Amino acid sequence: MRPLCGPIYLLMVAKVQKRWSITILGIIMGIIWFATGMHWAFSLGYICMGIIADLVAGAGHYRNKAINLLSYMLISLGGIYTYVVFFIDPEGWASTMLENGTEQSYIDTMSASARNIPTAKTLAGSKDENPAAPALHPLRHDGPVPVL
Repeated sequence: MRPLCGPIYLLMVAKVQKRWSITILGIIMGIIWFATGMHWAFSLGYICMGIIADLVAGAGHYRNKAINLLSYMLISLGGIYTYVVFFIDPEGWASTMLENGTEQSYIDTMSASARNIPTAKTLAGSKDENPAAPALHPLRHDGPVPVL
């Protein structure tokens, strides 16, 4: 089903070519997600990304294929807002999900998985814990040579 969404979206943009059409689509998607019991951040994400996608497509006057494709990619990111909320406030996210009927095992799995995701500190690089340790050179290998 998902592979059909992109061409349908691009056909809508090419046919309508009017400001706020993508925003209306984002609002409709947000209402559907909210009505089906998804986390509130899902709805907020689709509404916000609908507005942003509309502004991006409008920058190309709804005629530039590359910009319209970028616009589709942006509106498709609406669903990540719930995960952003998860990383900002994990306890609040968990309580909302439990109230909406999500099983505790799913929340436990999400929490365990989040511990394995690199943080901003890891990605930015941190100071070496042992500055006296020798630096490894990527092209020099001091150990035994592996036999192929």
